[in-house]
Amino acid sequence: MGWLFTPEVSKKCKQFVVAHWGKDGMAQVMDRPVSWVRHEANPHLKQLRRKRKDIPLIARIISVADTYDAMTSDRAYRRALPHEVTVSEIVRCSGTQFDPDIAGTFTERIELLREELRATGHETPE
Repeated sequence: MGWLFTPEVSKKCKQFVVAHWGKDGMAQVMDRPVSWVRHEANPHLKQLRRKRKDIPLIARIISVADTYDAMTSDRAYRRALPHEVTVSEIVRCSGTQFDPDIAGTFTERIELLREELRATGHETPE
């Protein structure tokens, strides 16, 4: 897995959820399955589509985080994309593929996380 899903980052994500949505939000995150996250974003699977607020919070968060991680990581078929390209794509797909509230918060906070990680000697996508 890429750098985004380290234990340190996972802890920060949990703190973020509690800070923004309270303990009820954290309970929702921990109690909901996320195996269908990719299917919800796929426009070809309309029978699975739901209204934004019906999609579990954890699924909406992971959808954005997983996209960022996938795009900024090397793959067998392509090199990692630059951070700026990835963030631009998340912004472009906000409101269609991604919950605009989650995408907006992610794109605002990812810079702070990158700065923190660099300050502690961790590598981040360029």
